[in-house]
Amino acid sequence: GVAAGCLLTFILCLGYYITPALVGGPTDQMMSGFIYNAINSENNWGKASALGVILLVATLVLYYVYNKLVGIDRMKLG
Repeated sequence: GVAAGCLLTFILCLGYYITPALVGGPTDQMMSGFIYNAINSENNWGKASALGVILLVATLVLYYVYNKLVGIDRMKLG
């Protein structure tokens, strides 16, 4: 249960950019904040898409490691 909660929390927190900006301030920026700035402030879609691919690959790698350590098929949902 703890491992499943950690995985769900990690995946849901990838897209949040407002909460870290409010809590941590402008010096603490997450990857989603960089993507947001690249699209809205810089109007640089290439940079934003590259950062998005990096974020996706990092998520898939961590999911793969989680699957090897815990095993998604052994989780009971419900």
